[in-house]
Amino acid sequence: MGAGEYSPNTPGLKTPIDLTATQKALEKIVSLLEQAGKKNEKRTCKWLKWLPDFDFLTPVKWLALLLIAAAVGLAVWYGVAMTISNIRSLSL
Repeated sequence: MGAGEYSPNTPGLKTPIDLTATQKALEKIVSLLEQAGKKNEKRTCKWLKWLPDFDFLTPVKWLALLLIAAAVGLAVWYGVAMTISNIRSLSL
């Protein structure tokens, strides 16, 4: 018997396992990951050579965060201004 051969009479050895289904599943996973990587590349700003490569949604998220912060700041400023105005009108 040569190297790599299986002898059913050898004690302690398990029967060989067919891994073709597992290999096909792994190939499918790899292809899906490659497709996801290609989709991610389409969203990056590679068309602007002078900018570093970044995800397109990142500046959109930061802009939304700044707009929310500005709205909160204006609301607080308006509330403080109205409170001061009400206090001044009561003291007259």
